[in-house]
Amino acid sequence: MSQAQTWLMAFCFALLVSTAYTCFALVFRRMGPPAVSIDYCVSLALQPLFIAGLACSFSSTFVRMALFKVAGVSRTVLLSELSVVISLAMSVAIFRERLSLREVAGALLILTGLLLVGR
Repeated sequence: MSQAQTWLMAFCFALLVSTAYTCFALVFRRMGPPAVSIDYCVSLALQPLFIAGLACSFSSTFVRMALFKVAGVSRTVLLSELSVVISLAMSVAIFRERLSLREVAGALLILTGLLLVGR
């Protein structure tokens, strides 16, 4: 498998993970903090975004397993950190959150590390 295909798989994995986090955040913002009750659990299970988040989480597991086979465990773990950067970008785009200078610097450090590992 080429390096470009490995990066594409890593990006797909990161996007699935970040999308799952975003779906869950949207549901919990709408429903309020989790409660230990049957009504809450049933209501949660019927939320389309919650189901989408579960599907993305489940799908990302298979992409990660494929990455383990192609890139090895240590490289896959490093490549999967791309999900942190994508999650930050999604939080800005969807939730209008403001990133601190430290968060931006951290994202840039992660990207730099990924570029070094990816070579």
